[in-house]
Amino acid sequence: MFSTSKRIRAEFDFLLARGYTVVAESDAGRVGSIAYRSRLLWIGLDWQDYDDLALSFTLTGTTPNSIPWPIVDRVLNGNPHLEFNRGYFPESGAGPIAQLSQFVRENIDKLENQLRSTSRAEFEARLRQETDAPRAALREYVRTRRFR
Repeated sequence: MFSTSKRIRAEFDFLLARGYTVVAESDAGRVGSIAYRSRLLWIGLDWQDYDDLALSFTLTGTTPNSIPWPIVDRVLNGNPHLEFNRGYFPESGAGPIAQLSQFVRENIDKLENQLRSTSRAEFEARLRQETDAPRAALREYVRTRRFR
């Protein structure tokens, strides 16, 4: 059986032909991470318990906060991902390796075009708003929640 890192690399190394480089890779068996980087974008893959894989994106030239793939999908394509409702952190947006690879393959051009466009600032603002809204909702919920 291939290691998780090798299985991920088999699915995501298409990024190398696009000019990305692997800038970090750690495989401790049950847990690990791989990071691909281009001039515009970092693509991070982290896993626990072998196949519990999380995909996130970090825009270069901005704060180092990563953006989980469901939020990128919501901003790029309007897909709501109701499994990540208000007050729920989508950082656990895990999925099978092939499914997440397919998401990147289908959306990488669109994402990179947004990052190259003159409206990059507006795109980044929408990503920040979508990322911050669930955290703000959770803070408010915790602040007002009363147990009886």
